[in-house]
Amino acid sequence: MDSLIQYPCFVGPSKIKALVVPIGKWKPQDFKNAVAKLKEFNEIRLLDITPIDSSLFNPQGFPNGRLFFNFSTLGHNDELDLFLYDFEPFRKTFILVGLVNDSSDPEENLCVLKNKYSTVISHNLIYCNGQEKLDTNLINDNNNNNIFLTNIMESDNLETIVCDIGRDFLSALNHYYSSYKHVTLRSPGTIGGNAITKAVINRYGEKPTLMNPPTKQSGSTSTNSGSTTVLSTSSKRLSTFEITTNNLKRSASIKFATTLTSSESKAQQRSKGRQLKILGNFQLLAGRYLDALNSFTEAIALLYKVRDLLWLGSALDGIAMSFILLSYLNITFTIPEIIDIVCPLNIQTSGHNSGTNSNNNSTSNVNSDTQTNETKVPTPRNSVSITSLQVQSPSPRTSLAFNSNNNTMGNIPIEDINLPKLIKLIGDKILYYYELSLTHNSEYVPQIVYCNTLLKILMFIVKCQRSEDQFTPAVIKDIINYSFDPVTLKENVYDFENQDPVQFTAGDVYYYVNRLFELQIQTMSIESQCIVYSTAASIYRTLGLDRKEAFLLRLLADALIKTSQNIMWHTDYETVLDRIVKSYRCYTLDEKTNEVTSHDNKWLCLQKKILELALDVSTRLNDLKYVTKYSLILLIKYTNILSVGEQNKMLKNIKTGIEKKVVAGYWDQTIIKSVTIERKNTDNNQGALLPLITKTQTGDCSNKSSDSTLRTDEVFNPFKQVKSTSQNNDSSSFDTYLVNDEADLCCVLQNPYKFPLIVTELDLVDKIKEFCELKDNNISINSPFIVNPQSIASINVPVVFKKDTNELIESVDSVLLSIFRTPTKEFKINNGSGLQDNNIGTNSFNFKILPEQPHLEIINTSKMTGNCIMMLDGTKMKFPLKLINKSLSCNISYLNLTTVTNVEKNLKQDYWQKMQPDELYSFERQLENLKNDCITINNSPTTLKPNELCDFDLDVDLTNATSDFTGFELIVEYGMQSHDGTFLYVKELKTQYDITIRNSLEISNLDIIPLNESINSDETNVDWIKFIQHQIIKDSTLNINDFALLLVDFRNSWIDGISLQTSFGKFCTKEYLVEAQHTLRIIIPIRKIELKDGMLSEKPIPTLFKGRQFIQSGMSKNEEYEMREKFWCHEYLLDNLKCNWNFSHDKTIVGSLDFRRYITKSGCDIVPIIYKGSDPFLIDLNIKKTIVEKGTILDVGVFLSPSGSTINRNKSGGVVAVNLLVFDNKTSKLLLESNRRVLYNGALKKLVSSREETLSKFEIIPIEHGEYRLSVCIASGQDRNSVLQVDSSVVTFTVI
Repeated sequence: MDSLIQYPCFVGPSKIKALVVPIGKWKPQDFKNAVAKLKEFNEIRLLDITPIDSSLFNPQGFPNGRLFFNFSTLGHNDELDLFLYDFEPFRKTFILVGLVNDSSDPEENLCVLKNKYSTVISHNLIYCNGQEKLDTNLINDNNNNNIFLTNIMESDNLETIVCDIGRDFLSALNHYYSSYKHVTLRSPGTIGGNAITKAVINRYGEKPTLMNPPTKQSGSTSTNSGSTTVLSTSSKRLSTFEITTNNLKRSASIKFATTLTSSESKAQQRSKGRQLKILGNFQLLAGRYLDALNSFTEAIALLYKVRDLLWLGSALDGIAMSFILLSYLNITFTIPEIIDIVCPLNIQTSGHNSGTNSNNNSTSNVNSDTQTNETKVPTPRNSVSITSLQVQSPSPRTSLAFNSNNNTMGNIPIEDINLPKLIKLIGDKILYYYELSLTHNSEYVPQIVYCNTLLKILMFIVKCQRSEDQFTPAVIKDIINYSFDPVTLKENVYDFENQDPVQFTAGDVYYYVNRLFELQIQTMSIESQCIVYSTAASIYRTLGLDRKEAFLLRLLADALIKTSQNIMWHTDYETVLDRIVKSYRCYTLDEKTNEVTSHDNKWLCLQKKILELALDVSTRLNDLKYVTKYSLILLIKYTNILSVGEQNKMLKNIKTGIEKKVVAGYWDQTIIKSVTIERKNTDNNQGALLPLITKTQTGDCSNKSSDSTLRTDEVFNPFKQVKSTSQNNDSSSFDTYLVNDEADLCCVLQNPYKFPLIVTELDLVDKIKEFCELKDNNISINSPFIVNPQSIASINVPVVFKKDTNELIESVDSVLLSIFRTPTKEFKINNGSGLQDNNIGTNSFNFKILPEQPHLEIINTSKMTGNCIMMLDGTKMKFPLKLINKSLSCNISYLNLTTVTNVEKNLKQDYWQKMQPDELYSFERQLENLKNDCITINNSPTTLKPNELCDFDLDVDLTNATSDFTGFELIVEYGMQSHDGTFLYVKELKTQYDITIRNSLEISNLDIIPLNESINSDETNVDWIKFIQHQIIKDSTLNINDFALLLVDFRNSWIDGISLQTSFGKFCTKEYLVEAQHTLRIIIPIRKIELKDGMLSEKPIPTLFKGRQFIQSGMSKNEEYEMREKFWCHEYLLDNLKCNWNFSHDKTIVGSLDFRRYITKSGCDIVPIIYKGSDPFLIDLNIKKTIVEKGTILDVGVFLSPSGSTINRNKSGGVVAVNLLVFDNKTSKLLLESNRRVLYNGALKKLVSSREETLSKFEIIPIEHGEYRLSVCIASGQDRNSVLQVDSSVVTFTVI
């Protein structure tokens, strides 16, 4: 449809307003197409119109003329312009055209139109259905010439119909004009009084004033003498005609001189001038442009004389339009002399024009006076300089000069005038007279008239400025059929030959558009405000002033919102609203929103207000499409700055769009955070699927199926996490499921808004439905799922797998959702994090569905309850179990059973990096015992047929179990071959068994002491004494010092008595009974470690696992040697020490004790006691006799030789001190050097070399009876307090 906002056309008053209305049952688009066809014939030649009986409007009187129709579908309230019809009759709607598409009665339709549109002078009907739907007799029998029949879409006779409509209009216009002949034409202010808005001009920021706008000074070029004159324009400038009239000089033509001396009264001249002006307006409508030119010329002469400024300005407007229309018809005419009088065109005898002043938009020049040679007349402010040129070479149309050989002006040929600038001059004069009229109380210009005139001049300048250099017929036609396209203005082009700009400048355009805002636009009607704001905004856009354009567009929207009228604003108002939004750089639905910061918060609030304004305009115009559009932009892009009420308002608008099917679906593409499929844990024995390993040939599958150990390099496992080489699937991991498996689809949704989201439908996409489908999906319109405001919620829906994927990996990257009852739409998975993360990614859930597989279950036939076992520490137990293949159709062709303890599961991969070698060996030795001996599986099957049952045993041995062992996991890997037999499907069944270990026999204390004293023969009934004596007798090289005693305290922590028997090497104790909660100490003889196998300090600590790179521990050599000696001493004890026990009342319950956990915790230093090579020296202390008499000399010899040990070898510094120590054997007290019991010759200390064998002799004299004990201590020769070695062997003697 047509727009309320129509850019002003300079010749708009010459176009006949014609209203087109639909009659019948039209579809909107069909009616638009019909009106568009009708508009194709909006220009009709008078030559094609049948003559009428009228001397004024007969088309044959000016056959070159045109009738311009302004067909519009937009009605206008004639009451708004009722007071302007006497002044500007062209505002009236003259023609009514009814387009009929049914078979209704023409007379009845015509009668209805005349009653409804009574002010229209020409009513017409056009039946558009063609002859096949309408009885032509209804039209042919009718004598009314205003009813027509056509097929409007084919336009066969549409031009003829428009010509007939034009003839009827001319006839009606003749009758209508007759009503103006005998009435007194009054100005709008006289008719309407206060109802007519008077133009109020507020110029340059001053208070509203009615005075003439100020002008600026302008320089001018002097006459031939070369003198220069500068004129002040602050005083009123008069035209040549005004000067001659005031001075009573006869400088005008004879015709106007006669007019000036006429005896007619001023009122009669005013009335006649107004009648001629109205006649000129009607003649423009009727296409009689030459007659209109003459009528306007006579009207100007009369109105100018009587100073009827308002009507004079309107007449000048009419004559300017006549110039344009005659130029359009390419008809030669002359510029009337009165134009030169009103708008002076001054002659220069020589020189060139100095240019145009773009600031005041007028050409100001000082020229030589054409009246006399002595007096110079100031140039009027709206004058045009004319340059004298050669007669034989006429000036171009784009020049302001014309040929003149005398001082008398006369009529000017149009070929010698720059018509665009002449029109601009006339326009300036019109505005000048309109502003002068504002001082009158009734004969003033209405604001709407002044504003329309200013817009016409502005648009004319814009069109000329954007045209080519020549004012060609194509440019004139574009001015007449004006359609404004806001494109950036061209740069000003100059004619360097004449030094005169041939086009208007952008400064001219900017000056006139700014003059619009000198008016009180807000007091105008809403239609006028829309025209002013939209036109000015478009002009600012051509000037590249985007901010001014945005500001005016916002004023336009505000004006529309504030009015209470229901108007059709703009057929293309969507473009205008989008331009407003774009000017303020608001976000769009396709644009990514950056994170809101405090820096741009104010700018975002401004954008929000603009969008709300656009939303209000769309709401006012009932455009649901744009209401939902701007609501979505506000809701999606400005969520953070919208309140709860504002978001609910946006949601309400969007819901309305959803109901009207304007919104295609839910708007937030990031609603889905993740989608996963989780298998239901209904049975712990269901089993998990192993990762994909590799493929294998059919023969390999059959051969390896009987192997007890699964070789991962030969068995294809379709569940291994490998990177797919397929181009269609780049997923690095996927989950596997079986046909008929039950799982849950877990869809996580996010709601970033402050209102709840209502999910009315959830489903899988079609490509996924081929393999699986939702089961028991209860989400519907009657039972929706609600996501609370600003939260994340998860929807769980059961899913059933119905078809395998044929070894392909499928991806779930989207699901179907319906939110707020919107059409179901596919939504991608968003990989962003957080509610405000709007980054849309390509996340997906990858899975593979395998064919139906065998199902294996473990049946417990023992007494364990709930896979929980309670055992005594150090005991063994057997648990019988059963395996059953519950599948009725699938064989198990591969079966492998393994176990893993909790210690192995919790072990870190780098556990060995922070351990010392001795600790690592002990720890890994325990791990190896756990792995190999703790849990064993016996009689395990390798294959199972469908529904086959098989027995196997699970042996648990806690002999070598560690203290933190609490359970183990039984892992059953089983599977079947594929249909083609090329690879295996492998499943994994894991069963956890928890073991509670109760303490039975423990070691509460452990100590090792050296054995130095001889053993009495009466103690041979003791087992360990008997063993030592037997060994000494058996091996003559042995003595009592070659043995040590291990003292072990055994504690019974159980509730029953325990019988135990301990052994060390060849020694075995008798059976001892330890009562419940009692402790028993047992002495175990240990033979010391000999040096025949080499030095322990030079023997490295072994490692159980190879290929590890150990980092230097930072230990010194001596520390490393000590660690090795300690390690091998411990291993010597652990390898030989054994202990077996059984209950005293139940001999079937037996067990053994692992000493490793206790020996390592022993705090005693066992190395010096059980290892002979730990000392740096070998010491041999001897005396000649063991019984001496009191007062006799006892010779003592100490033989010292270096041993093979390197520890402490360098501490002696080459010299050591041999100290002889004397003890009281009964009290074990050391006798001081100065005592009264034993005397010695010299000293009990001697310095010897540490690098060679030496013999030191001492002499002592006992002077008191008793038993004494001798011992040797080796100390550093430099520091006697630095003890290197104390001999563990002792020698006793008795004094009698």
